[in-house]
Amino acid sequence: MSKSQRTKGAAGEREVVGILNDELGIGASRNLDQSRDGGCDIWLKVAGKPMALEVKRVEKASIPAWMDQVGKVEAEYHAVVWRPSRRPWAVALPLDDLIKLLREAGVE
Repeated sequence: MSKSQRTKGAAGEREVVGILNDELGIGASRNLDQSRDGGCDIWLKVAGKPMALEVKRVEKASIPAWMDQVGKVEAEYHAVVWRPSRRPWAVALPLDDLIKLLREAGVE
């Protein structure tokens, strides 16, 4: 991975952390040990349970590979957040995780 790719990825992670903190008022932060320890880019707590987020700033999505990557992290919920240039951020998560999240939120 080139230096410019690492820089773009880190900027994307900071952008997502900023959005989460601004919109939700939470203390989200980047997982700076991820390259050494493996794991995800951002850790969150949802209803007291860990959620692993993998952040990607790329032009072409590889969602199955990214879901495999974040799925290896021990967490209750897993999601991939990605954004190509000049497009809004999008999120992918396993349907089982979406159902658990909606149940936690009390969706009827």
